[in-house]
Amino acid sequence: MWVGAVRQDSDDDNSQFVWDRSRTPVLTSLWDPREPSNTGGNEDYVEFRMYIKSGGDLSGLNDDKGFKTKSYLCEVDKC
Repeated sequence: MWVGAVRQDSDDDNSQFVWDRSRTPVLTSLWDPREPSNTGGNEDYVEFRMYIKSGGDLSGLNDDKGFKTKSYLCEVDKC
């Protein structure tokens, strides 16, 4: 599920991730282990993923490619 965060500079593999709307840095310890990894040099979008491995559920943030179709979360000013 996309969470509304992107790599600040898609041409710079070492740039930080920012929230798309506010452009403020994504400061979190919720990344999956070994993430963000930028595998292939084109993982510029942030998703939340959950999967099950032996020993328990794992979930967290992952950087991924932008051309995959996924569900998403929306930010609104008021409900």
